[in-house]
Amino acid sequence: MIPDFRNFAWSREQKDIFRELAVHNLHILIEAVAGSGKSTTLKGIVAHLSAQTKIRIFAFNKSVADKLEAELPSRVKVGTAHSYGYALLMRALRGYESAIEVDDYKYHRIADKLIQRLLIEYADNSNRLDARYPNLHDERVLKALKSSYAAFA
Repeated sequence: MIPDFRNFAWSREQKDIFRELAVHNLHILIEAVAGSGKSTTLKGIVAHLSAQTKIRIFAFNKSVADKLEAELPSRVKVGTAHSYGYALLMRALRGYESAIEVDDYKYHRIADKLIQRLLIEYADNSNRLDARYPNLHDERVLKALKSSYAAFA
């Protein structure tokens, strides 16, 4: 599950993170660009902590969270800030869950309204919109917009 990191070549930044955690034993935030070794660092932290230590990791998105969770022991809980917030809200509202409505189609409806408005504006005044949206004069773009709108309507 977690690789043996005894002979791993840790970067200076990763060693700084390990030192900070060992000295202060606090919550830590690892912020770095993609591919810089954040997940490897987290695995190294988990490997060096006691098996009784409970760990929570906030990942950038669900796919990263799912991948990390599959690679770490079950004592490590991994999720997104959104998933933890949602879980806290549901726990706080226990017994009132039916009053909460999650809108799975919110972004679909927003895109639908924007496409519809754009098509109407274009039909009403194509010259004005050509300046704002130069690609709209292209029939392929209009056809794609119209077919997208028809598919979701």
